[in-house]
Amino acid sequence: MTDADSSPGRVELGPQAERIKTLADGISDAVLGAPTPCPGFTVRAMLNHMLLLTMAFRVAAEKGPDLGPPPEAPPDDLPSSWRELLRVRLDALAAAWREPDAYAGETSVGGVTLPAPVAARVALTELLMHGWDLAKATGLPYAPDETTVAECMMILADTPEEGTPGLFGPVVKVPDDAPPFDRALALAGRDPAWTPADARGSAPSTGERMVATNGVELCAEAFGDPAHPAILLSGGGSHSMLFWDEEFCERLAAAGRYVVRYDQRDTGRSTTHPPGDADYRLADLAVDACGLLDGFGVDRAHVVGFSLGGGIGQVMALDHADRVASLTLIATSPVGPGGVTEELPGPGPEFEARLAELGEPGPDDREAAIAHGVGFERLCAADPPGFEEAARRERAGRVFDRAINLASIFNHTTPAFAPWPSERLGEIGVPTLVVHGRRDPVLPYPHGKALAAAIPGAGLLTLEHGHDLLRSDWDVLIPAIVKHTEA
Repeated sequence: MTDADSSPGRVELGPQAERIKTLADGISDAVLGAPTPCPGFTVRAMLNHMLLLTMAFRVAAEKGPDLGPPPEAPPDDLPSSWRELLRVRLDALAAAWREPDAYAGETSVGGVTLPAPVAARVALTELLMHGWDLAKATGLPYAPDETTVAECMMILADTPEEGTPGLFGPVVKVPDDAPPFDRALALAGRDPAWTPADARGSAPSTGERMVATNGVELCAEAFGDPAHPAILLSGGGSHSMLFWDEEFCERLAAAGRYVVRYDQRDTGRSTTHPPGDADYRLADLAVDACGLLDGFGVDRAHVVGFSLGGGIGQVMALDHADRVASLTLIATSPVGPGGVTEELPGPGPEFEARLAELGEPGPDDREAAIAHGVGFERLCAADPPGFEEAARRERAGRVFDRAINLASIFNHTTPAFAPWPSERLGEIGVPTLVVHGRRDPVLPYPHGKALAAAIPGAGLLTLEHGHDLLRSDWDVLIPAIVKHTEA
């Protein structure tokens, strides 16, 4: 290590610059209008801001003339080469602050004169916070290293409650035992729990509506701008639209998608048949879905199907190919639960024993229905760490309250166990992404591998969960869906 390397007050911006470059590579043009946690800043405005601040702090390191305060409203005309330009400026910024002379004396940036080592840490803090802003707005993963957070805390620790005008907003309250990065966010005026839904009008739901199709009425809800590419979310057997969490839908909508979730027949507020009286198959549910798209004025949609919903998506792509732009098939199968074999097994004896222990709640016993629903979800998810018991109990209560006849959800066993179109999967011609949990106890992992192998050109994304959509997987799954639905 040289004397320059060990000089006091130095800070390394390179790792955070690389983190921003990785984020930029994942940001599609479709999300440039999405809101960020910074009030009034879209993704486009934030990227413009970063183009300006990287140049301003690089000049500050070189002791050049102060470029002055940034404009209150960054320009909206983001250059088409912004990704490459940002990469170049991030590299130049990091290199400038590696020079020993950068830390000598004072320097001016944004109309403010600061000790040079302080300016370096302000630059790092700007990159850290605005990287988080972009990640939260676009649903991309973001995990700063401990050293970067610690360096920024040297700047943030003394932030007054009212914030620092022109730099950070008022301090946000977080628990005393909050992780270091959450504490840093809070001191910088950011709520670590921010979601796109917190930005007024960011991804508004249009409210539930009924759509008549194929002899039934389906209850559905849309999020986002109808002018954006449409995503149809089709849940698994017995799932109402609530399976697709509001925040999950909002994050997809904030990424530039028009998202529709719905109650399949025999769930939620859609048409229900008497328990045990379900004379329909996957083909009927696929026609239901196409009619639902008609009701929302959607010609073609990116279909995201979970379990039974994945079977519906397969039939849509085969029999109604003109309505399907792409498929994302999650926790599903080429043969369905009724076509299991030694190579594509069904649930094991331990799963079946625990399922039997859950029993069946009475149709009018709300608390028993909640306990059963949460217990079943935990079983399907393979007892994952971080299972959100309270949130799932709240959702199970809403499922009970919305259902016309909760017992009718078990009618889905009829289409689920009927033959699936396994012999035709080679005919699917739309881009397909298969997502499967390595620990899935309902349709074990070989189902996902076989499905990806059977559909031409399909990709396989492997998660470590069971037969569920865990919140902890959203930071992987949502960007994967956004990227897959760009075409």
